[in-house]
Amino acid sequence: MSRNRIAVTINSTERIEELISSPKSMKNAPQRRTVVHTYYDQRMFVYQLSDDLRFEIFTKVPLRFPQNYSIGLLLGNYNLIRVNGFHGPANSGRFVTDHHRYPHSHVLSMADINNDRSDKPSHFENLEGEFLDFNSALYYFFCRCNIAGFHQHFPDILQVPLGKGSSQ
Repeated sequence: MSRNRIAVTINSTERIEELISSPKSMKNAPQRRTVVHTYYDQRMFVYQLSDDLRFEIFTKVPLRFPQNYSIGLLLGNYNLIRVNGFHGPANSGRFVTDHHRYPHSHVLSMADINNDRSDKPSHFENLEGEFLDFNSALYYFFCRCNIAGFHQHFPDILQVPLGKGSSQ
C-alpha cells in the first residue's frame, strides 16, 4: 500500500479526533471491489474541504471469514482509525486476547506517532452493540468519520442507526 507523504501536523489527541470527525465528502464512486490474495479489497477517497485534505478509505473482507473485516481511514502515512469485526484467532491460531471477540476499533494515538507506528493505531475502543456485520460497520464508519454523500455510492447499506451511539 503506497501512500504519499502529506504536510499535515498531528500534535495532539484532539487533532487526531478532529481529523477523524471533521466533515468530509465522497465526490467520486469508489473503486470496484477486487480480490487480493485471500480477501476482497476496495479503495475510495474522501475530501475535507476546510483544509483541502484527501483521505483514503480501505475495506478488507476475508474470503474465508467475512466477519473478520477491516475498514480504515488513512491520511498520508497515518492510519487514523480502523474499524474491525469479530475475530479471535491470532496468526498462531490461538485466542491471544479477548478483545477481538466483538466489534472494535483501533484509533491512532500520540504514542503511536511518537513510536513510529502511525500506520498501526493501537488505542482500543469496544464497539459491542454498535454494528453486527460489514454493512452496518460501514454505515457506522461513515457516520463516525462524518462522510457526506456515501448513500449515493452505497445505497444498500443501512439507513437507520443500529447501535447505541450512532448519530446519523
